[in-house]
Amino acid sequence: MIIDGKKKIDSMHRPIPTKPIKRQRGVPNIDYSVPSPCISLCLLDETDTFCIGCFRTVNELRDWCIMDAEQKTKVLEEIEERKKD
Repeated sequence: MIIDGKKKIDSMHRPIPTKPIKRQRGVPNIDYSVPSPCISLCLLDETDTFCIGCFRTVNELRDWCIMDAEQKTKVLEEIEERKKD
């Protein structure tokens, strides 16, 4: 941390907030405790049912960022079953 006059800045010369940043209304709190299964191979299978890279369905892909840890863990378990088929 570098102090530039009265402003505190980081090594990239970005201001360091002095107060907690408030979330905007309607923006969900994202749960990062369960890592995404994405492997950056984003293509749907021939039936448009799930991604051939991570095996998530279209709905699971869409909703991943708003799911809680329990929901994400359930999806990961379902993915393991899909991989077996």
